[in-house]
Amino acid sequence: MAKFRVWLRPSGTDCKVRVEGVENAPLLRERLKAKGISSSEPIQLGGSKQCIFHATCPRQITEEGLVQYVSQMPEVELMLDPA
Repeated sequence: MAKFRVWLRPSGTDCKVRVEGVENAPLLRERLKAKGISSSEPIQLGGSKQCIFHATCPRQITEEGLVQYVSQMPEVELMLDPA
């Protein structure tokens, strides 16, 4: 499977997530759900192939833990730019 880029902007228990390729959002959301992280429906960014959604972490998952979890997904290339 080809890698796709993901940008995270954590803010406490909430995190803004930007995903390259609207078709990649369901996979990422499913992986987050398996870890107990809920997320909103993705919204496509006007005319682009990117989308955003918000993820909400349970109290036991820190911002650093979320970043580490997403960066360890084999199909994800985590970007340093803000979401």
